[in-house]
Amino acid sequence: MEELLERLGRVTLQESEKQADPKAGEAEICLDTMLKTLSSDWTEKEELNALSSLTPFLSPSHPLAEKAAQVVAEVAKKEVHRPVCISLLSSLLSLLDSEQPKVLLHTGRALGNICYDNQPLQRRLVQAGLLGNLSTLLERVQCHGNLTDMVLVALGNVASLDLSREEILKTPLCSQLVTLLRHSAERKQAGECQGTPDHETETQGESERERRETILDVIAAMAEHDEVKERLVSAGLPQLLLRVVMECEKGSQGEHPGSEERLAELKAASDLLVLLLLGEVSMQNVFGEGEDSVLSATLHWLNSPTPHLQLAGALAIANFARSDDNCIRLVKGEAVPRLLELLQRQAPPSTEDGSTGSQVLYDETLQHAVLSALRNLAIPAVNKPRLVELGVLDTVLAFLRTDSSPVQFRLIGTLRMLTEGQSSVALCLGQRSDVAHRLVEWSEGRNQSTGVVAEASRLLSALPRHSRDKEVCRVSVEVGAVVPLVAMINSQFSLMQCEALLALTIISQFCLEKAAPYFHDSGLIEVLTTLFRSAASATSSPPPSPSPTHPEVPPEVIANGLALLASVLHSDKLRENAKSAALPLLISNLSSHPSPVISKPAASLLPSLK
Repeated sequence: MEELLERLGRVTLQESEKQADPKAGEAEICLDTMLKTLSSDWTEKEELNALSSLTPFLSPSHPLAEKAAQVVAEVAKKEVHRPVCISLLSSLLSLLDSEQPKVLLHTGRALGNICYDNQPLQRRLVQAGLLGNLSTLLERVQCHGNLTDMVLVALGNVASLDLSREEILKTPLCSQLVTLLRHSAERKQAGECQGTPDHETETQGESERERRETILDVIAAMAEHDEVKERLVSAGLPQLLLRVVMECEKGSQGEHPGSEERLAELKAASDLLVLLLLGEVSMQNVFGEGEDSVLSATLHWLNSPTPHLQLAGALAIANFARSDDNCIRLVKGEAVPRLLELLQRQAPPSTEDGSTGSQVLYDETLQHAVLSALRNLAIPAVNKPRLVELGVLDTVLAFLRTDSSPVQFRLIGTLRMLTEGQSSVALCLGQRSDVAHRLVEWSEGRNQSTGVVAEASRLLSALPRHSRDKEVCRVSVEVGAVVPLVAMINSQFSLMQCEALLALTIISQFCLEKAAPYFHDSGLIEVLTTLFRSAASATSSPPPSPSPTHPEVPPEVIANGLALLASVLHSDKLRENAKSAALPLLISNLSSHPSPVISKPAASLLPSLK
């Protein structure tokens, strides 16, 4: 190969053009020999440094451009030779202006092979203007199946790069791909309605199906960028995806031999729609009411016999519910009853042996999606009573037995959202020892994710805070909630610290005698000592700078800690523990704190610690 390349290098472009018949020239003989060699089981390991001799032939006007591009495509099949092909990238890009289909096809193959599974090379291509060239080419060849497929493959190789998504915004590729998908869907429908012979319909349909799947894959890779999502929505992609899903769903319910393929296309289209809804602006632009809206369609998906559409519907509602206004409209509509019906079918068996006679296939991903939607819908205060009235609480509590960490996380989050500001819900949950016991188990972190531990601890703290009920406090103490709540004081988040301190203060006010041993055993006095030490140091001159290991504690956290200390000092045993620790000196220092929020309660505590 190296010898042939060197020989080719000696053949000038001028000499080639002088040949009466270019096909009979020495250059073509070299290229033909190379292609013959490459088509065999070629295992040559040499570096092919003379590959640059192909450059003069990689021109749209050169009669041998097709064969030269084909040689590059074949050489680039081998990973070891791809680096040396880099010098040909600009010449190959220029070939995308060719009017010859075969030149374009081999050029696309060459570019794809060179950059296969190599992001640095893919980035170089994008920087060199690949996406603009492909957009222009797509406009020219959109009715040419093979060339269209080549462009789609080339786009698929680079669409997932962050750089590509920025460059895509400089081209009309978003609208072009949506148009291409629409034309493919129309051809599919036309082919099914024209009475074309079965074998021809099947062949054409398979080709169009594969093209649609490729288009969907390319768009999905592009749509990770929010501005790209907005352009796709503006181009009408959501409505087109609904149409694709509807047609696939009809086909997949019969005995059509391509039903698996139809389901794959349905999955790709519905997943892409959910992806579009992840963008704030694109989601809001899609959200609407009426029988023909995307919202209406996704609500119907919840009742679909196709499991993946049920999942996509739940995810779509969860995404729509990222806006308070949307949440309020959704709760006024049909969303909640449909979500609950779907979730109820997924509830774990209630009998001890787990036998219910049901043939339901439990899907933790679906459970997580529905709970995510319900949790989001429960955020606006106005929705909380309505959701309880519709039966969300009872339906969600059926999942207390789940062992799935993602489902646990969303389950607790939903309960916590329903509890915030709702004393009746906090009272209902807090008086149930099975609920409190499960939360303690999750908050102790036994084989749990950090998210589950944090959510369980926050819900534990919410029950006494929002109920302010003696019975709730008693149950909390008896099931062991004090230990995780004391541990929560050490959280890196001030909000969680305040929630824990307030909950423990309320518990101490309602049932200090019962809680005192738990306060002692959990090391509450020691934890408060550590908390106050960081604030007491602020009274030193000059105060130390905050650091990751000793962060500055907000005044409201210290104030809540002082309120808790004031409450637990009514216990003789805890007061003696506090006196023997370093607390008296720390509280004395805090009484001189520059913030009155801290200094006043600290000064009032001093007499109790003498």
